Order: sequence, then structure tokens, then C-alpha cells
Amino acid sequence: MNSRFDEISAIRALLLTVLAAALCLVSFGAGPPTELPKDLLSQWSRFQAALRTDDVKLLAEVTHFPLESNEFGGNIKSGDVLATRYKTIFPEKTKKCLLASTLKREESEGDVYYDVYCDVGAYPIRFIFSKVGSRYYFTGIDNINE
Repeated sequence: MNSRFDEISAIRALLLTVLAAALCLVSFGAGPPTELPKDLLSQWSRFQAALRTDDVKLLAEVTHFPLESNEFGGNIKSGDVLATRYKTIFPEKTKKCLLASTLKREESEGDVYYDVYCDVGAYPIRFIFSKVGSRYYFTGIDNINE
């Protein structure tokens, strides 16, 4: 009777060990996302609010000009130019994508920036936020096929 009890205890211990190891692997692999800087979160919230309400003036406030763009007629030099191109750059599908997205941290050649990809048209477009001076701004639109 003791050997049967010992066998069950050993199997139970083994199962608990495997379960604990699996939970550790899952929790390390799916840890919380890297927190975004507070200023960036603020600017991202304002950017999304501008899209939600079609507030081009607010959008211009969170944008660094010239806004680099290899699409939509090239670089955008001012808030006035952004206003004229707004509906082309931000059709409803793109706005929905941006409103549902989370910025991702990226690094290239030592520069850190944050971006969102929206693949809702003929090709994916990347929207980029970078630090300019001490603040984050909407700094680029990239047709990643070009």
C-alpha cells in the first residue's frame, strides 16, 4: 500500500513541477509590454483624440513639422498642409486602425522611436513618433513599400 501511495505522490510531484515550469516559461515569454514614456503616452492620447474628433488643429499640435512622408505628396511642411491632406492620409479604415493600435518601441542605428503599422489599403503605412528635444511628436509617415 505504501508503494502505491509513493507512486501517486511521485507522479503528482512530477506533474506539479512540469506545470510550474510551464507557467514560468509562459509568464517570462508573455511579460508585460515595455511601458511607454509618459510624455509619449500623453501625445499618443492627444493624437488619437484628434483622429476620433477629426480635430486637425490638435493633430498639428502633436506633429513636428516638416512631417516626413514618402507618401501623400511628400513631406508636410505645416498644419495648413496637413489639413488639406488629412482625409487622404486618415481615411476611416486608417483611423480605426490607429485608434485600436498600440505604439511599439523600435531602435535603428541607436535612435529610439515608436511606431504603428496600419495595413488597411493597397500597402502598409507606418506612423512614427520620435523625441524632438525633450518631447515626443508625430514625426513620420512611411509607405514601407518605398
